[in-house]
Amino acid sequence: MNSISVMIMLPLVIKAAVAWADWGKYLGDNMMATTILDRLMHHAQALEFEAKSYRLKEAANRLTGLVRQGDPKDTAAVLE
Repeated sequence: MNSISVMIMLPLVIKAAVAWADWGKYLGDNMMATTILDRLMHHAQALEFEAKSYRLKEAANRLTGLVRQGDPKDTAAVLE
């Protein structure tokens, strides 16, 4: 089995909290970011989620005193 068939046959999941358009900023070079994304996305399916993060919401609530850290009952009530 050569490297091309391995790339096509094996699933790969990549999770990033960076928007597609911002990769050049983080890598320091727009052309390199475009090339990397092109290679990664050649046979890929992209899923984008724009929902609010429950972890960020919980952390913000903890900072304002609405949720005590480590109390799952209080956390569930705030998230509802």
